[in-house]
Amino acid sequence: MNRWLLSFICGLLITVVLTMVAFSDGTSNTTTRTLLWQASLIANFIPHGNIGTPENPIHEGSMLDFLPAFVGIPLGVPIYTLLTYAVLWLIAKARHQSKSKANPF
Repeated sequence: MNRWLLSFICGLLITVVLTMVAFSDGTSNTTTRTLLWQASLIANFIPHGNIGTPENPIHEGSMLDFLPAFVGIPLGVPIYTLLTYAVLWLIAKARHQSKSKANPF
């Protein structure tokens, strides 16, 4: 199978599985932010106004909060595709080197 196709399938599967685990019942907020780190990174750049007091801040969500979900979660597919491709390339390189050492002729 083509290495890029296999990498894309793995990247898609990794993204889907991490998203399903992050949104499953009983998952803490910290776990969700860790699993969906790319969406959390984008969410850090969205401004939120404090509608509470300085001692007890309350940040209400807005329509802008949908942006990290719609951009960040699908962004995991190319990220994990590239990571998977790099791992497959390293495995292929290691196999080629081991075959070269085993059979010098």
